[in-house]
Amino acid sequence: MTNENPHFLFLFSDTGGGHRSAVDAIIEAMQLEYPDGFSAEKVDFFKQYAPPPLNFAPELYPMMSKKPDPLGNELSSQRRETSGSPGHAGRHPLLLHSRPQNAE
Repeated sequence: MTNENPHFLFLFSDTGGGHRSAVDAIIEAMQLEYPDGFSAEKVDFFKQYAPPPLNFAPELYPMMSKKPDPLGNELSSQRRETSGSPGHAGRHPLLLHSRPQNAE
């Protein structure tokens, strides 16, 4: 058995949502607990390994996530604000009205 330190590979995507920050926080916490006890590598898998057009995801995601659904559906944040009652928060408004009114 060798005395080599383990190597951790963290795959993430820089598409918003704090993925890189989460990886940085995990590595920092591991370094506090196990100083010099491991090595770590961060890889933005879309940017470095995905074929076109997926390799452009990190650059395109912010713009695409702000565009409305091409089918005309509301954005998820609007769904929460406009849904009928607290019990239906987050569900799509069309689904709420697609059944008969007297159905349970």
